[in-house]
Amino acid sequence: MGRIVIVRFCVLVAVYVAATWFAEAFIKGPAEVTIFWPAAGVAYAAVIRYGWRWSLFIPPAVIIAHGALVPVPDWFLPFSVASNLLGSLAGAYVALGRTMRPDMKVESGFALLRGALAMVVVASAIGTEGLVSSGMVPREAALAAAIKWAMGDLVGILCVTPTMLLLTAPAWNHPDEPPASEFSKSHEIAAWAVSLLVSYLIVYFGGERDSFYALGMVALPLTVLLWSAFRFRPIWTAAGSGLSVMFLTSMTGLGLAGFQPPPKTLDAVLLLAFMLLFGVVPLAVAALVNQQRRMNRRMLRLAIRDAEAQRVVLESVVADRTRELNEANARLETASQTDPLTGLRNRRYLANQIPADLAFYERERMRTGRADALLFALVDIDHFKRVNDTYGHAAGDKVLQQVSCVLTRLVRSGDYVVRWGGEEFLLVLRPVAREFVPVLGERLRAAVEEHEYDVGVPVTCSIGLAEYPMFMEGQQTPGWEEMLELADAALYWVKANGRNGWATLRPTTETDIKKVMTELRAGAQALLESGQLSLISSQQAQPRDPVGRSGP
Repeated sequence: MGRIVIVRFCVLVAVYVAATWFAEAFIKGPAEVTIFWPAAGVAYAAVIRYGWRWSLFIPPAVIIAHGALVPVPDWFLPFSVASNLLGSLAGAYVALGRTMRPDMKVESGFALLRGALAMVVVASAIGTEGLVSSGMVPREAALAAAIKWAMGDLVGILCVTPTMLLLTAPAWNHPDEPPASEFSKSHEIAAWAVSLLVSYLIVYFGGERDSFYALGMVALPLTVLLWSAFRFRPIWTAAGSGLSVMFLTSMTGLGLAGFQPPPKTLDAVLLLAFMLLFGVVPLAVAALVNQQRRMNRRMLRLAIRDAEAQRVVLESVVADRTRELNEANARLETASQTDPLTGLRNRRYLANQIPADLAFYERERMRTGRADALLFALVDIDHFKRVNDTYGHAAGDKVLQQVSCVLTRLVRSGDYVVRWGGEEFLLVLRPVAREFVPVLGERLRAAVEEHEYDVGVPVTCSIGLAEYPMFMEGQQTPGWEEMLELADAALYWVKANGRNGWATLRPTTETDIKKVMTELRAGAQALLESGQLSLISSQQAQPRDPVGRSGP
């Protein structure tokens, strides 16, 4: 870090001395007084860029410049140091009163201009006093000297400061900074540089041939500079403007190509004013164009940000609406699969759910090798019409609700109860050993019979059971729809044989399942008599309930 500071200090001193040498060697005015002071731009840019502490390079730079290049009376030297030092500090203070970055835009240009005016006022006041006090300028010529000093510093600042600030600018990744694609490529920059050089040659040789119109030829480099203002990064315009002003003032100071040094103070002031305008116009255009580029990118960035924000809001709204719609659909689906009176599942739920359950149980049976049966139980309330006719439909609804509660309390996790229609319920019970099927049938029948109902009358039920799968050698086992037909046939057998019981139909060695399913609608009795099916019912001897079993 210390090495960087030393190198920067030495470079600034060297650049300041070189700028002094240029002004002293090439640019003269009335009575051989320097009319253009680029060293002021060096000092001003250094304090703006690196801070007020770096103004300390100015005193040794001024002393070296006077000692080696511009001899002055000893009494004037402190005034020269003070004018450059205090002027730079005053200018930087005014310019940095607002946050100013090393870029090219109108706000930064005005800030630099304000600071430059403050600097030239302070520097010219101190410097002119030194000229008068040291006897270099008579008191009556103090005003003219102050004006020339101020104008020379101002032109120097215009030529040097923008270029130095842009060259030494740190990397600044601003989101509005135009990308390289918005500027011209290197081949156009090369063509521009050649055109600028050619314009200098035209001005020079044209002035040599006809000095009367020499000054009008400066429109050529001005046009080339405007080209860069529209097409290139601002650094090219700043550097081109400074170089052009130095070129024109050098030829003026040296009296080349028809340009003559200003013989009077007014001529010098008018010349410097022209140089100011010549340098300001391309810089102002470049600043406006660059600011417009940034504004366009900012507007695009804000539009993209707003569009993104709107997209997020829209996605949130869509997500909320989608969630609400899904919830509504889920509620609708649940409602469409739920019996409104009992709160049980309905036939639609069974049709959606049972294929997946049968596939799962089939995989489990194949994995374990067990022959447990998935049980379908159709439960029908006995003489339900009599309850409706005697006590009214409200009482009948209560009976349905209470029977649904009884059945729901009996089933286990994974089982479900379905309101099959009217006074019928369907229970789908997960696989159990086939020897326990009669136990489950009796438990269901007894639970319905033993419950105390609000209507004050006994309620019994008839139950038809079907065991899935049915094992018949060489035959395909029936699907769940056929199993429900078997359960329904068993149910009607119970109703035909006294009600308040249960029954299950099982295959025999004689069972032809196609014949069974064809003749089942005519009733189970004929199939039982022909030996196609066997019957186990509550009218037969019941096996003992296994110890420790809870629930069906």
